Amino acid sequence: MRNIFAIIFLVSLFTLSSAQSKKDSVYSYTIDHHLVERSLLRPAFLQRDSLMSYGDVRVAYQMNKGGFRKAQQAYNGVITSFQANGFNRLGKFLLGAKFAFNSIREDSLANSLRSGLEDLSPYYPYANKSGDYQRQNYQLNASLGYELAHSVQPFLQVDYHRHWSAGTVDPRLKSNRFTLKVKPGVTLNFPKSTLGLYGIIGRADENVSLLYKNMDFQSSNLYPDRMYYMNYGYGTTRQKDTTRVNFKYDNYKGVGIQYLKKLYSWHTKTEIEYQQYHNTNQNYSKKSVLYSGPLAIYDQSTIKFFVDAVKYNADQGQQLLIFDGEYNKGVDGNKLTTGSLNKVNYKVSTLSLTGQYVKLWHRHHQLAKELGFLVTYYTENRKDLLQAIDFEVGQMRVEPSLRLYLQKSNTKLIQFAFAPYATIPTETTLEYSPLSINTFIQNVVFWDYYYYKTQYLGAKFGVEYKDRFWGNNLAFYAKLDLRKSSGTIELKDDIKPKFLSTGNRTNMEIGIRLSL
Repeated sequence: MRNIFAIIFLVSLFTLSSAQSKKDSVYSYTIDHHLVERSLLRPAFLQRDSLMSYGDVRVAYQMNKGGFRKAQQAYNGVITSFQANGFNRLGKFLLGAKFAFNSIREDSLANSLRSGLEDLSPYYPYANKSGDYQRQNYQLNASLGYELAHSVQPFLQVDYHRHWSAGTVDPRLKSNRFTLKVKPGVTLNFPKSTLGLYGIIGRADENVSLLYKNMDFQSSNLYPDRMYYMNYGYGTTRQKDTTRVNFKYDNYKGVGIQYLKKLYSWHTKTEIEYQQYHNTNQNYSKKSVLYSGPLAIYDQSTIKFFVDAVKYNADQGQQLLIFDGEYNKGVDGNKLTTGSLNKVNYKVSTLSLTGQYVKLWHRHHQLAKELGFLVTYYTENRKDLLQAIDFEVGQMRVEPSLRLYLQKSNTKLIQFAFAPYATIPTETTLEYSPLSINTFIQNVVFWDYYYYKTQYLGAKFGVEYKDRFWGNNLAFYAKLDLRKSSGTIELKDDIKPKFLSTGNRTNMEIGIRLSL
C-alpha cells in the first residue's frame, strides 16, 4: 500500500511541476475554474479541451462553530488543509492528479464514536459524553489516459484515502481506515461527441476500538454518559457490548458513463455513476484463528450524476448551467438483532438534487459582474423496524449570488462575493413506539427531527486578492458563512429531546492559493 501511495504522490508532483497554463481566466473566474476542476480526473473531457496544462496549490485554515447543528456534529471544529491539483499533456499521455491532506480538531462532539466517512451505515459505538477528537485525511487521486488511436483512448484512475480518528475522553475512540478504488475505462471519440465508459472496483479496511483510561468510568454505573452503546440501526442499541473492537471489511464495485457533446450553442458534459457498497463487521481480524465471519453487514447502492452546460457569447456574456444529483439506498443484516444476515432491520434512503445558473458579463472589462442562482433539495428516510421508527425529513435551499471582479492592472485582480440564502423544511415526520425510548432516540433522533424542522437564514461573504509573483498567480482569500435559525419551534409532548439545536453557526475560511 505504501508503494501505491508513493507512486500516486510522485505522479501528483510531476503533473503539478509541469503545469504551465497560459489561460489566466481559469484561475480567475468561477465558471472557468469549475469546468477545469470538474474535468481534472476525466480524460474523456480533458482531451477535447484546448487547455494544455493546469496547476493549483492551496493552503487553508477553516473554523466552524455554533449550537445550530445536527446531533452527531461537533459544536466547534478547526480544519487545516493542503491541496494540490493539476494535469498535463505529455505526447499521447494525459495525466491528472489531486493530493489533499487535512488535520481536523473537533470539540464537544457526542453520540458518534466513529470516523463518519460512511455516515449512512449502522453498527457503530456511541456515548452521550461530549469530547474532543482529532482526525487526519490523506487523499490521493490520479488518472492516466493514452491516445491509442484517434477514436480510442484507454484510461485508468486510482483513488486512495487514508484516515484516522482519535478521541481524548473516555470512552476513547481509535479508528484507522484506508480505501482504495481503481477505475479502468475507455474513451470513444465520434465526429461530434465523446463517450467514456469505466468500471469501479475497490476495497476498504477499518479497525475501530474503544479505550478507557479511568477504570471507574468503565465498570461503574454512576457515570451514565461514559457508558458506550452499540448502535445497530437507527434506535436499536445494546449497552456495554462485550467487545470494544470492530473490524470492518468493505468492497466497492460499479460502472460509470461520461458523455461530451455540443447541443446548439451549449457545450455539455455529463456523467452518470452507479456504485454498490458492501460493508461487513466482525469482532476479529480475518487473520485471527477466532474469525468466524461477519456479525453484521450493510449494503448500499448509490447513483450519482452531473450535467454541466456552458455557453460562450462575447456580447451576452458567459453562462453556466449545473445539475447535480445523488440517490442512496441501504439495508442491513445483523445476527445480533434479527438473528440472521438475511433479515433486514435498518433501511435508509437519501436524495439530493442541485440546480445552479451562473452568468458572467464584461469579463474583459475593468469590472466584470457575475450573477448566480442556486436551488438544492434534500430528503432522508431512515427506518428501524425493531424499534418501529420511521424518520423522514426534507429541506429546500434557495441561494442567489453576486460576484464582482475588479481588474486593477494586467496582473492584479480583486474579487468580492455575496450570497444570501434561506433553507426551509419541506417534510418532517417521525413515528416511533413509546416503548422504544432509549438514549439514542432521545439524543440523536429527536434532536435531528427538530433540526430539520427548523427554518434558517444565512449569508456568505468572500474576498480574494490575486497578483502575479515569480511568474505565477498568487491569491489570498477569505470566506465567511453565517447562518441563524429563525422562527419558534413548538416541542411536541411525545418528542422531547435532551438537547435542542437553536441559535446560529459560523463557518470561516482563510487561505492562500498558488496557480502554477
